Amino acid sequence: MAVRPTVKTWVPNGSCKGEKYQKPVKCGFDHKPETMTLTLRNDLGCTEAVIAEYCGVDLFHRMADILSDQLKIRFTRKQDDSETNYWDFRFQGKPLTLHFNIYDGVSIFPQRVNDASRKDNEAVVELAGVLSRI
Repeated sequence: MAVRPTVKTWVPNGSCKGEKYQKPVKCGFDHKPETMTLTLRNDLGCTEAVIAEYCGVDLFHRMADILSDQLKIRFTRKQDDSETNYWDFRFQGKPLTLHFNIYDGVSIFPQRVNDASRKDNEAVVELAGVLSRI
């Protein structure tokens, strides 16, 4: 299956708290039959990399495979239920979470959602950039 960049998205300028997205970058992947796009936003009060808003849990597991197989990330905690998955991991020493919800899709954000540091938010942006090049 070919993976190729497909979408322009926005990167936050500075810390994510209350700031507008300003600088476009190319991110995202096109997977048949569904499309996975990667967008950065700050709706939660921290930087969140939204991989796909409308998808099934299979896309969550494909993303987990990419993180573990290609980036050698090890998940430190996995919490699953019928509608939501939270899988914690570290990227560049920063604690992040791969998240899935049947209503919200797949995303990555800092584990300390309400109290994320600038470096935690920068790690999400960095990981989004790495994923856009895979």
